[in-house]
Amino acid sequence: MNLSPAFFDHVAFSAKVLGALTLVVGLALSWRTVHRREAPAQKRAANHLAKNPALDPAVFAATYFPADQAAIARGLRERLGPQLEIDLARLHPDDRMVADLRMADLDSMTTVGFMLSVEKEFSIKRPEAEVAHILTLRDLTTGVVRLLAQARAR
Repeated sequence: MNLSPAFFDHVAFSAKVLGALTLVVGLALSWRTVHRREAPAQKRAANHLAKNPALDPAVFAATYFPADQAAIARGLRERLGPQLEIDLARLHPDDRMVADLRMADLDSMTTVGFMLSVEKEFSIKRPEAEVAHILTLRDLTTGVVRLLAQARAR
């Protein structure tokens, strides 16, 4: 059997089209799976936050933190919002990031990305042993303030 070069070109083109189609379908199914898992987590977090009063970032920081920590708390709260994709107007500083805000349900990379962005913003490095003890925004704020004070003392 004598096969022409056109036949091989057609087979190669078909393989490329099939590969691209497989990739697109795979990405669509992955996106759908992730969003199905995120929606309930975001809803549970929003339901948890509904019991707290809504406060703008400045009032939140001034209400719940001492003056020397307020600016840092405000910045951390503002940085946390986009990571969770929920409205944090009703956030309380003692709400647990994983248990109450469902950070781990969304994506483990969300938590890691948030912590890395905090380290970058404040030019600090959190010891690995401490990261496991950061349960709330208050814990995180206190830790950042402490690390900044240590850095200034050096």
